[in-house]
Amino acid sequence: MSRRHLRRAAGLAGLLVLTFAGGTVAQNTNTAQGNAGRDAHGARMLVHHALDMAIEGSTLQLTSRELVANDAAGADRKGSDVSERVRDLQRDARQNFEGTNKMLADAYAIVRDDQANAMSRRYYDAAARYTKTLYGVIGEPLAKSEDFGAGTDKDKGKALTAADVATVILVNHAVKEAIDAYHLRKMTAHAADGTATERLREHAKQMAAHSQRCIDKLSGSAGAKDRDDVPSVARLARQARDLVQMVEDDRDDNTPGEGRR
Repeated sequence: MSRRHLRRAAGLAGLLVLTFAGGTVAQNTNTAQGNAGRDAHGARMLVHHALDMAIEGSTLQLTSRELVANDAAGADRKGSDVSERVRDLQRDARQNFEGTNKMLADAYAIVRDDQANAMSRRYYDAAARYTKTLYGVIGEPLAKSEDFGAGTDKDKGKALTAADVATVILVNHAVKEAIDAYHLRKMTAHAADGTATERLREHAKQMAAHSQRCIDKLSGSAGAKDRDDVPSVARLARQARDLVQMVEDDRDDNTPGEGRR
């Protein structure tokens, strides 16, 4: 083989090596970006599930206390049956709170990584604040973890009135409805068009709109601003408003947004 042919062959081999190397770098970069995107989305899903469990747990906890109060007042004469049901409710509430703490800890492990995007970190921060206030309002001890901080007596709010309990339940419902609307919107984002899909998309819009109206009303009527270091129903409602708006603004599913209603 002539020297000219050898030089040409060497040049082609070098070009192939550079092309392969460049493709590998690009592929690795795309893979890293894809993994980061999946991690960020996964963190938001963990946060959503944590909020669901915190809301369910707080409802069970408040219900158990109502049963105890009614039984003590003689509203129900089957004391032994009530006591057993209360223990069941409190056990299930505790399981939900433990699940919430674990999910938030898992989410925190993702969002504290530099690869997690800013939206997921804001999701986590808003959910952690809301959950901490919810725990304080209903008197649930906080998780002793790096992200939550240790629970103390000052984290507990004042005793709840009947109106406070109703407000907590409604605020929780508004947050859950916003999250459910998000998942319904995402589920139908790439579904085949049809009557059922259109009805589900419309229902998601209605749920989001109802959640926003409800939380706007509650956050405006929950009372004056309290001290920032004391959990209160008013503070919970304000944090819920920010959380609901954040969920509504998250349009990573490429569905058309309606904006704030």
